[in-house]
This record gives sequence, C-alpha cells and structure tokens, in this order.
Amino acid sequence: MTATPSGTLFCPDCWQKVNPENEPKRNCPVDGTVMNKVFMAEVLVIDVCPACHGTWFDKAELDFLKQRARDVDAQVGLAVALLAIF
Repeated sequence: MTATPSGTLFCPDCWQKVNPENEPKRNCPVDGTVMNKVFMAEVLVIDVCPACHGTWFDKAELDFLKQRARDVDAQVGLAVALLAIF
C-alpha cells in the first residue's frame, strides 16, 4: 500500500493511476504556461495554471465530479424526505 500526502492508502496499481507525478505536464490553453498538477479529493489530478489560475479537467475527471454531485444530491434528497416523514 502507498499513502497519499493526506494518508489515504492505495494499492500500488491504483496509486500509479492517480499519482500526479505520472501524468504528463500540459500547457495552459489560455496563456501557454506549464500547468501544475494538483491532487484533489484523493482521486483526481487536475491541471491548474499558475499564471491565470485556470483549472482544467480531463473528461474522466469531469465525469467523476458530475457523478459525485449526483450521488450527493440523491443522498441529500433522501435525507430531506426522511426528515419530512418524522
């Protein structure tokens, strides 16, 4: 197992998929600056431009965030419905 900076554990294969050091550096589409890799939510690596502060997501990362938002909405909706019953 490998620990992330915040201590979350990953098996070696999974860590290879999420480790920011394993992703190629990209240039900002706005100003061409080499972007920084930022490890977010213990599962995403996003690109952030140090010059314009633009934040860029790959399609898979955006899809993951959309699904997480739907899951949270569903949980909140269920909690509100249960509270209304009681």
